[in-house]
Amino acid sequence: MNGVHQSNGIVFNNSGKQFFHTLSSPYNSDSNVNRPVIMERKEVKIGESAELEKAFTEKDIELFANLVGDFNPVHFDSEYAKQGGVFEDKVVHGVLVFGLLSTLAGTILPGKGSIFMSQDIRFVRPVYINELVKASITLKEAHSTMKSGDKKVVFVFNTEVRKSNGEIALTGQARIYHPNVSIIVIPPNNNYHPISPFFIPHSSSSQ
Repeated sequence: MNGVHQSNGIVFNNSGKQFFHTLSSPYNSDSNVNRPVIMERKEVKIGESAELEKAFTEKDIELFANLVGDFNPVHFDSEYAKQGGVFEDKVVHGVLVFGLLSTLAGTILPGKGSIFMSQDIRFVRPVYINELVKASITLKEAHSTMKSGDKKVVFVFNTEVRKSNGEIALTGQARIYHPNVSIIVIPPNNNYHPISPFFIPHSSSSQ
């Protein structure tokens, strides 16, 4: 392989290193599921991106509603959701969809220790239960603060979630604080593929 690997529909690469690590669920010893591996980054690159794919199940919706109390019937009743012609079926809570962006920031880019400062969100299209979507964040720029001096600690990301047909479901921009990550420059014409938080690199480069 040439440093690019595909697993579960995700293509990823990190300077020639493969990412393909699966962990067992800490909640159910009888099931093996992919779950995020938190990466502690020392440096990130302007233009670098990370992505993940997920389909929210009815169980996900039920668990979330029980946690926050949002039992709006558009999430639970197909006939009700179709009223008015806005939705085709039951929809996923928008906050759950946005949560994928938080996962990317907190586990891979910038990674461990990231703190969300703000997120501008525009919900363009609904995400339906069991519909596969792909979330991605791309580092646009970095800024310093009065307290940090010359050190850039505020990272601005373009964020989006796309449906499997390529249509945008959610778009926006996030500002994330991280005091311990440095900015480096990507060489011109360097193809830096998005990486997924569900995988960690082996110690050796791919062949």
